[in-house]
Amino acid sequence: MLAVRSKTVHRALRPRTEKTDVSLKRKALSLALFLIVAASTLNALFGDRGLLELVKARQEIESLDREIVTLRTQNQSLLEEIRALKTSPLAVERLARENLGLVKPGEIVLLIRDTGRSSDSGPPTRE
Repeated sequence: MLAVRSKTVHRALRPRTEKTDVSLKRKALSLALFLIVAASTLNALFGDRGLLELVKARQEIESLDREIVTLRTQNQSLLEEIRALKTSPLAVERLARENLGLVKPGEIVLLIRDTGRSSDSGPPTRE
């Protein structure tokens, strides 16, 4: 047992050789390369211009494209309504009746209340 301990002490006291220096340099270089690759990978995934930001940006672009299509459709409908209101007195009358509740002199207005029942359910019953 003493012999093993003395060899261990002897190795610890042994001066470094060229071979051990090269081995340490390789380990240091490997560690440095690993850290550089790890940092680059993390930056590529989570950085300001990373993969996650790219995915978010693409989702936002798709959402905005859908919104543009919806707004263009609404815009087209509004332009058609404007043209109709400029050219057709009937369109102006319809809009006045629907939105303002206006009626012509002598007309009778009938208000029909929707009871929420279908017409197939029979006559209403008193409860």
